[in-house]
Amino acid sequence: MFLVQPFLFYACAAGLGLLVTLLALVSVSRDYVIDKKAAAIAALIRRGAMAFLSKEYSILAIVIALASALIVYVAGLTEAYAYIGGALSSMFAGFVGMHAATRANVLTTMVAKEEGERPALLTALMGGSVMGFAVATLALCGLGFLTFMYQGTEEFSRILTCYAIGASSIALFARVGGGIYTK
Repeated sequence: MFLVQPFLFYACAAGLGLLVTLLALVSVSRDYVIDKKAAAIAALIRRGAMAFLSKEYSILAIVIALASALIVYVAGLTEAYAYIGGALSSMFAGFVGMHAATRANVLTTMVAKEEGERPALLTALMGGSVMGFAVATLALCGLGFLTFMYQGTEEFSRILTCYAIGASSIALFARVGGGIYTK
């Protein structure tokens, strides 16, 4: 009974986080761009960003496979699965964040042009919040699930550590590569 209550808390918090993420994503995904030139440039940027992300993730898949093999050898299969889960959740958050950012950029420009800086700032914040809420929600889902499944076992701390390392390693590569790409 002790583990059921925290699990319900994690599930409710994750559900709320998912709802907020979806609302923010819908908010920045609306088709508001009337200017055909801006829409064409935004489409090219979006296509380039997604192509970059696809290439980066295909390379990171090799890193994940090698790191997972090493973790299996050093710690065990469950820890490797936790590492992979953390890496995949980080990759998904990156994908959702890139999708939202490339849509929010042009939308922010159009809102600034037509409505002013305050609405544009709110649009930009909404676009950035998608990535933040996606990361927090997916981390809560993953860590909540792992806590529910493995709390009280002797490998619990190793499993949580591997999940966190998986998520952090992908976020590190994505931040460095994505930061260079967007400059």
